[in-house]
Amino acid sequence: MKRARSPIKKLLDKEFYARDTLIVAQELVGKVLEHKTSEGTISVIINETEAYSEEEPSCHAYKGKTKRTRAMFEEASTIYIYNIYGMHKCINFITEVAGKGCGVLLRGVLPLRGTEHLLGKAKNVAKLLDGPAKLVKSMKIPMDYYGMSLLDEECPLKIYDEGYSAQDIKATPRIGISQAKELEWRFIAKKFSKADEDSQLLALIKKL
Repeated sequence: MKRARSPIKKLLDKEFYARDTLIVAQELVGKVLEHKTSEGTISVIINETEAYSEEEPSCHAYKGKTKRTRAMFEEASTIYIYNIYGMHKCINFITEVAGKGCGVLLRGVLPLRGTEHLLGKAKNVAKLLDGPAKLVKSMKIPMDYYGMSLLDEECPLKIYDEGYSAQDIKATPRIGISQAKELEWRFIAKKFSKADEDSQLLALIKKL
């Protein structure tokens, strides 16, 4: 019996995040988000993101730094988690330079490894990960990560480049906002390729 090979992973460094937010948002599509939990490690492929900047009114940082948004003004790679509707959480990764409120919202991911235990009574694990609040809940990402850096050794959340590239990435207007709706700052893809294809991901793509 052949042993499963460990994926070749390259941790995204600070230079990746310390760039124009639109570039980071687009290039995060296809990267692998990994979360180490008490139940095991969950790995997913990022397939949907949205860019936000303090220069436009839909961004939380538009009105300046507050207790809620202070993480948005920290160094690139900082985690910004916030509550919506009092019960759900969304996660963002800060970009560009400290002092400028910019970040990328994670809107959707595809299951890759270690997601089997997330199913419970659900028939399709992908349906548990196809929304910003759904993915945070399903991946068991706590509010405690607010203000941490993805580059901190003790941070259980990491993003890697495993060689996946999006084949059908599209830019569209962002979802669920009331201002700056004309900006095509949402990036989404459903099909990915890799020199050494992962059979689990291929199986998922065929079902989409």
